[in-house]
Amino acid sequence: KDKYDGERTKRGLFKSKKGLINADLNGAINIMRKVTNLKQIDGNKIMNPKVVNIFRDACL
Repeated sequence: KDKYDGERTKRGLFKSKKGLINADLNGAINIMRKVTNLKQIDGNKIMNPKVVNIFRDACL
């Protein structure tokens, strides 16, 4: 069985030893690990969100 190394801090947010992850993304990563049999999938490499400020980055 897989080792569980984190905790849910509040609804929609999962805290791991590497930082905070959206709970939906964490679930998707865990499903991908099971389907592909790749235990080496690192959520931090998959998750690289881009912050967009719609007021600063908007095309005028």
